[in-house]
Amino acid sequence: MSDGTPETVADDGVVDDGGGDPVAGTSDGPSRPARLFGGLWRYGVGSVLCWFAVGAVMVVGWTQRSTRRFILWRWWRCSPWRRQGGGFGEFLRGDDRTAEHLRPPRWCLGVPWTDSGGRRWFGGLGRNLSEGLATSVNVLLYTLPAGALWAVGWFIGWEVSFHKAYEQLDAGRLLFLAGMLLFIPAMHYVPLAQARQASTGEMASFHQVRFIVRLLRQRWMAVLGLVAAHFALGLMVMVLRAAPFGLGNTPWMDALDPQRQLWLVQGYHLAGCFLVFPAYVGLRLLAGAVYAGAIREGVRRGSVTREDLTEFEWNALERLGLDRRQPFRPDGWLLHALRWTGSRSGRLIAGVAVVGLWLAMTWQVLLAEFFNYHRFGRGWWNQPLLQLPWFDYTPWRLYRAAGEWRRNGNANGPVPELVVPVPGAEPGSGRR
Repeated sequence: MSDGTPETVADDGVVDDGGGDPVAGTSDGPSRPARLFGGLWRYGVGSVLCWFAVGAVMVVGWTQRSTRRFILWRWWRCSPWRRQGGGFGEFLRGDDRTAEHLRPPRWCLGVPWTDSGGRRWFGGLGRNLSEGLATSVNVLLYTLPAGALWAVGWFIGWEVSFHKAYEQLDAGRLLFLAGMLLFIPAMHYVPLAQARQASTGEMASFHQVRFIVRLLRQRWMAVLGLVAAHFALGLMVMVLRAAPFGLGNTPWMDALDPQRQLWLVQGYHLAGCFLVFPAYVGLRLLAGAVYAGAIREGVRRGSVTREDLTEFEWNALERLGLDRRQPFRPDGWLLHALRWTGSRSGRLIAGVAVVGLWLAMTWQVLLAEFFNYHRFGRGWWNQPLLQLPWFDYTPWRLYRAAGEWRRNGNANGPVPELVVPVPGAEPGSGRR
């Protein structure tokens, strides 16, 4: 419990209980410029990493670790431990497994008070890559079948248009429809499953289907809000992906040499990463909040038992005093609201809304690819807010044009115009 010293949490996430603890920080805490620099550093590095495939894997791992810390904070915030004066830092220091979360996750450096040797310098890098790879594999395992069906169905549609083989048109449509039918249940499951893996730190926990579906049914109103947030931020990403289509239709773009055209498109995507990164992290933290609430409510009602949780999770709940079943007697408007959410009509309306929002997300993907097709169908099987937060769709033809221009002496011949894809056209075709 608290020793009477005030607890503060700095903006950079370093917990300080005011006692000059060498782990939590000094009694004075970091200065305001240091806090600002720490936040900007994490934001800037994470945004730039979203520009690379391997960097995006690191962002996934870093976000998983941040979500684990956030779930612990959510449990602490509503716990008897806090109401009795116990601080978050004191709670984290009470167990070696939670002590590493006294600081926000680092991009490269390890945890100073638990790591030694090479792990002290590269422990964070290793944890981010390992957790990011494990999480990405799980997410793609559930979402890749839908993306593959979309890509094949779209390719068949191109072939039908190019070769006038309209007897094959229904095959492409059916494959695309099958992809949509696979995408909706997969994405209804994946966000909370990813939060479950973040909380436990175990790859296998992602596949505990019965338990995760039980949590989804228990917190369906919160899940509806999570899906709505995915849809709203997905609109932003759809616009960011489709916007480069208009660059090739401007005279000033055609007047640039190929190297400057390449730099301009690359710079555009790099700038977009500074929007994609906070959107991706925000959605994962929101899913973590839904998961933390579902576990807390399930334990209180008795629908979630010790056998359902890992030792790490139950130990945290036990130390916070959240491991006991407690009666809940709402009254007034809250009672009526809870009765409606538990009714058949309430569940039906929420289910229809969830399906409708995920269906609308498939049309976001379709429109983005219609205006700006991407090589190897990457726009179908990877969405920056759903799978890897990898946001670099620079066309390979710009790399080839810039390379040829440099090999030819940088100024031989007229400046070629930027070729942009025609919506619905076959890959490789385009217009100037």
